Amino acid sequence: MQRNFSHEVRKPYEQQRYLEGMNERHPDELIAQVQFWLKNNLSAELSIAEIASQFAISQRTLTRRFKQATGLSPNQYWRKLKVQAGQELLANSNLSINDIALELGFNHQALLNKLFAQELGQSPSEYRTLVRKKLFSSDSD
Repeated sequence: MQRNFSHEVRKPYEQQRYLEGMNERHPDELIAQVQFWLKNNLSAELSIAEIASQFAISQRTLTRRFKQATGLSPNQYWRKLKVQAGQELLANSNLSINDIALELGFNHQALLNKLFAQELGQSPSEYRTLVRKKLFSSDSD
């Protein structure tokens, strides 16, 4: 797994393509709009019910259609977006982990730590150390 992200580390933050390999292409235009909104509002403090309301759809319908289109619930998808944005920030910035947590809409660093543990099996600081070690080691592997 770690070998697969070395090329991503070198990409500028603005060019990073989130959720590479995940099902982003589907025919549901409304869900594509919701995905776009989620990607561009990582720090929003809205619930899925409030997002559904914003798109004039019920929470149940949003969740059903989102899962049908992407294979993930809206919450799972948003968590994965936040983890990937966090990975990018950890690899390519000198922001503190607390600042990254705030940037991603978490009130406290502990929430980011918990999310990283769930999704990646490591803490943000462990991830940063691993990525930076890989980035600055020789490419002769």
